[in-house]
Amino acid sequence: MDECQRRRVQYYMRARNDEAVEASVRAIPKQEWREADVRIAHDDTRRAELADTTHAMNTGRHGFRLVAEHREELEEAAPDEELLVAVPRTNTRFLCIATNDMETSCAEVVAWYNRRQGASEQGNDRLKNDVCMGALPCRGDYGLEANRVFAYVCALLHNMFEWYKRECLPAEDQALRLTTLARHDMQIAARVTYHARVLTLHLASCASKVARRLERQIKHIRRAIKCMRIPDVAPAYAPLIYRRAVAAVCTVSGVPRRASFVRRI
Repeated sequence: MDECQRRRVQYYMRARNDEAVEASVRAIPKQEWREADVRIAHDDTRRAELADTTHAMNTGRHGFRLVAEHREELEEAAPDEELLVAVPRTNTRFLCIATNDMETSCAEVVAWYNRRQGASEQGNDRLKNDVCMGALPCRGDYGLEANRVFAYVCALLHNMFEWYKRECLPAEDQALRLTTLARHDMQIAARVTYHARVLTLHLASCASKVARRLERQIKHIRRAIKCMRIPDVAPAYAPLIYRRAVAAVCTVSGVPRRASFVRRI
């Protein structure tokens, strides 16, 4: 927090509900609590009781704003030996957000934190499970550089896949994850033939659904992806890379040869 304050960076983070934070929240007068509609996931809203106060930590040099949300949960206690029914009790909890934003309303602070929390947790889950970043290849201090390179490659794969989904897939396929897309569209058996400047994938008769999906994706790619403009003069610093890039662009765009997908059932 002190580093963000020094660099003048706004932060919104979850505050730990320790004794000091809980004491600061419970010291807020009742008349300062206000009910407001807070945005949550999928643009839904819920009614919440909000208030804010100031707080500081013993090890910190700067104070910060503490936005609190009052939550009450009804719990059923275990039945007593002398009673036949369980007696419910109300448990009071507080969702506390620490921030240095002193101008935004409490409802907008909580809504912004909810959106950031959902997106970051989902991204971390995809990095951990989809591209296997959760299991690093090396251990010990000597494997730090290798693990760093491995993490960079995994993050690059994740970003390229998200870019591919946004630019090349239709709207109904935007929610697919890497493992699902690889299992449905890539990990399939096919016989590849090239005849009359046409590249053909021969699929089995049981893969008719996969063939229709691939054909729809390729049509969407042809409509969405625009051909790169090829300059007349090659750059002097890398003529070999330039020739390879021009050949790849010509192959994808259909000049001089055309690559197409033919479904064989």
